[in-house]
Amino acid sequence: EWCAWMQGAGTRGQPVAIGYWLKEDRQDACPIHRRNSYAASGMAVIKRDGWKVRLDASPLGFGMMAAHGHCDALHVSLWDGAHALVIDPGTGGYYGMKEQRAALAAWGAHNGPQPLSGFKTPQRMGTFLLSQHHAQPELQQGTDGFVQARFQHEGHSFTRRVEVREDGSVSVEDHAENDALFCVRWHLAPECLVKAEAEQAYHIHRDEKAWRVLFNGHEITSTIHEGVASRRYGEFEKCAVIEVTARGHAVATWNRISL
Repeated sequence: EWCAWMQGAGTRGQPVAIGYWLKEDRQDACPIHRRNSYAASGMAVIKRDGWKVRLDASPLGFGMMAAHGHCDALHVSLWDGAHALVIDPGTGGYYGMKEQRAALAAWGAHNGPQPLSGFKTPQRMGTFLLSQHHAQPELQQGTDGFVQARFQHEGHSFTRRVEVREDGSVSVEDHAENDALFCVRWHLAPECLVKAEAEQAYHIHRDEKAWRVLFNGHEITSTIHEGVASRRYGEFEKCAVIEVTARGHAVATWNRISL
């Protein structure tokens, strides 16, 4: 019975969910254009023209103690078809991997906008728990083309709007209240090769595909440095990180390009 289930045979002639997950190409299961907001989890997803964008406006962690919490408020992950481009760097491990676990769960490992000096809280209290929790970001209603969320913490307020545009590009637009200086760190998948093209523009190459990301904003600067990702438990990989600083407002625009 278990063998039949794993092979997707189902029971009484009914298909089983495992058949979906075992397919190499699942694009036919994804609508051409859809936006879903999940108020209970704080997640929002846009699927359009082969792009998939996920905006994280979830609580810090599970329950009153924020168990297993990561500092990922307003983090965005981005895929083009089967290719992951912007990623959440993962967890790494638990016991025996204290430094790696703390680093991968921290603000600096995620791409949500944050003050230039960084947030000071929450504070880690061991393997799974945190203190001085932040409030859950506010996931705001959008149209089919975009989603938006607002995050307030330590006297700072950020709004992030994510849109898949009709011209086939993806934009992530950040606003900081009071024209404050802020930074965003974009962790790319380890397979992505990145190089600077022009001022605030970067060419990204993965397999036989390529993209250009352009950053616009007030007093904007950007640099590339090396980061770490852990897509499998206990394994660590180097990845490129594009770090952007701006005052008050910044937009990252992603486009597909020909090689």
